[in-house]
Amino acid sequence: FHQMGALDSLQLQGNRLQSLPARVFWPLKRLKTLNLAQNQLAQLPEELFEALGSLQSLRLSSNALIGLPRGLFGHLGGLRELFLDGNSISELPPAVFAGLGRLEQLWLQRNTIGHLPLAVFSSLGNLTFLNLQGNALRTLPAGLFARTPALVSLSLSYNRLEAVSEGAFAQLSGLASLTLSHNAITHLPAGVFRDLEGLVKLYLGSNNLTALHPALFQNLSKLELLSLSRNLLTTLPEGIFDNNYNLFNLALHGNPWQCDCHLAYLFNWLHQYTDRLFNVQTYCAGPAYLKGQALPALE
Repeated sequence: FHQMGALDSLQLQGNRLQSLPARVFWPLKRLKTLNLAQNQLAQLPEELFEALGSLQSLRLSSNALIGLPRGLFGHLGGLRELFLDGNSISELPPAVFAGLGRLEQLWLQRNTIGHLPLAVFSSLGNLTFLNLQGNALRTLPAGLFARTPALVSLSLSYNRLEAVSEGAFAQLSGLASLTLSHNAITHLPAGVFRDLEGLVKLYLGSNNLTALHPALFQNLSKLELLSLSRNLLTTLPEGIFDNNYNLFNLALHGNPWQCDCHLAYLFNWLHQYTDRLFNVQTYCAGPAYLKGQALPALE
């Protein structure tokens, strides 16, 4: 790429690249977009992007990357979007994203990440979009996103989460969409969503939840969509939706609801707001004489 110093976009996707010389991109100091997706890259030299201070978009999707050198992105201070999805990355060095202070979108889905260092996102103060779905995460430590207060969308679906710590989503008052569906979550602490005052969409479907705390959603006054489908819920506590004034899309199907006096709050709430709700296709699993009956239709 010598004598191509004015180049601002380089598209190398869909080739058969297996390796790259450490200084191959060094002449391209004005490059803004680099696409290396859909190749066969298994590892990258740490100094590969050292001269690309003007780069705004970097795509490394659908390669064979198994890891990332600690300083790989250290000189990409202008980067806005980084695509690392569809690789075989199993772990991230704690400081791998250091220096990416302007990064807004980070795509990490469809890797094999089983653990996230507590400080891994600590330098991403401008991050608004983070996709971690389809990894192998089992836990979310408290404070993991404390330094990413600009997050608007966070997806953690299709992982192996069994527990979420109380402070996992601390400081995320601007988060609008949180996806935790298709995990193995059995319990949610009462205050786990306490800081999410701006949340509009919350996906909790396809987990192993058996009960919910009455105060779980109390700070989510802007919530419009809530999915609790395909869990193991038999009842809901009194007052659980009392502060969710804007809720109109509620998915409750696929739970073994016991339609007895303990579910009276849900009956009354559904009847009270029946004209504003949709997507409430919910049926009783018991007692036997009510099995298969639609919840909203019951008196």
